[in-house]
Formats: sequence, C-alpha cells, structure tokens
Amino acid sequence: MKIFMFAGCAAILAGGIYFQGGPAEANVYGLPLKDTYAKLRAHQPEKSTKVYGSPFGNLETVTSGDPGKYVQWSAAGSHAAYNCKAHLIPVDAASTRIVPVCEGGSASDGAAAGMVMKMRVNSFIEMLDSAMTDRPYDKERAVGSTAARWPKQEISNADIFSAQAEALKMHAEMEAMKDGAN
Repeated sequence: MKIFMFAGCAAILAGGIYFQGGPAEANVYGLPLKDTYAKLRAHQPEKSTKVYGSPFGNLETVTSGDPGKYVQWSAAGSHAAYNCKAHLIPVDAASTRIVPVCEGGSASDGAAAGMVMKMRVNSFIEMLDSAMTDRPYDKERAVGSTAARWPKQEISNADIFSAQAEALKMHAEMEAMKDGAN
C-alpha cells in the first residue's frame, strides 16, 4: 500500500513539474532586461581583504556596461587586474538570463591560474545572485554553493593548453634555478 501511495505522489509531482515547465534555471531572474541592467549597473561590490569577502578583493573597481548587452566590473591594482562581465540575455519580456565571464589574473597566480579564476568566477556569481535577490553578499556561498546551481561555464581548450604550457614553463624555470644553485 505504501508503495502505491509513494508512486502516486511521485506521479503527481512529476506531472506538476511537467505542466509548470520544470524548475527555472538559477541564472534566470524575473526582471525585464532593462531592469536587470539597471539593477546590476547600480551594484558596487564592497572591498575586502578577507578570502571570499568580495569578488575583487581590495582592488579599485569600476562598473560600466552596454545597455541591453552586459554589465562589466573592471578591478585593478598594482599586482592584479580582473575584468568580469555579466552578459544579459532576454528569456522573454519579463525575465533575463545572466551569463558570467571573467578574465585577468595576478602575477602570483602562476600554475594555479585556472583554479584561482574558478574561485573568482564563483565569487562573482555570488555577487550577481546577491544583487539580483536583494540580499547581502555571503562569503560562505561564494565558496561555490551559489555557483553550483548555475549552468556550468565552458572552458575553452585554449585556456587549458595555456595553463599547461605555463605550468611546464614554471617547472623548467625551477629546475634551471636548482641546477644553477648546485
């Protein structure tokens, strides 16, 4: 009897999801394109020296954009520079999809550049989500829980190959330094 009740509840739930169109994507917000642009354009991330305290740390950040296309945050300092864009794609008249893209880095990233950029993008996604949902930025969510709900971003082979080449170059330099010390 319990099996039949469970199967009946599962069928009702599945039918409800089917007729509702399934769960919405985490990066789709119920605001028209121009309102999404205005909301993100007005958002200024706080500076922070704490790990995950801000997507751009303590760097000077300038917000700009192209209405109807993207909002961009450019952050720079003496040892790092990042450029993160929130591309805006209208889903329908009342909702907008946000697609994040970040570039840049720090001289100290080295062979870990890919991992550091993934952390930066996760933090950027938390900033976008917190701005769109009118809640404070949460450094605990910036570790990746917010980003885990968003569709995965494609990593181009060029990025992987350049990271591998950089790692091999660093290895060769380290070996040369060891040989020079002996």
